[in-house]
Amino acid sequence: FMIWRGAAWHLFYEILDWKTHRGVIGHAVSANLFDWEATGVVLEEEYHLSYPHVFEHDGAVYMTAETLGANALRLYKAASFPQEWEHVADLMEGAHADPTLFHHEGTWYAFT
Repeated sequence: FMIWRGAAWHLFYEILDWKTHRGVIGHAVSANLFDWEATGVVLEEEYHLSYPHVFEHDGAVYMTAETLGANALRLYKAASFPQEWEHVADLMEGAHADPTLFHHEGTWYAFT
């Protein structure tokens, strides 16, 4: 998933850690969509992470990721974009694969 912030494109993606066999969330940045610089891992949990859906709302940047190991749809907020993320809420309990949030006419929808 990509988001435009601070005069650059920011790409968030899954990196599979072969040592732990778990996914973590990585970040890369580009000013022109051709030349990318990987900045490293930005989110890691004790369980597998994938599908980092990143979005902006009311000036803040948020991320959901597939967090099946937490048995919840977890919401993260950028504490210091793009490198630091903090867990702010569990939006729904249960196993939710590939969660995508969508805001339309004042209502939030979750597609999982």
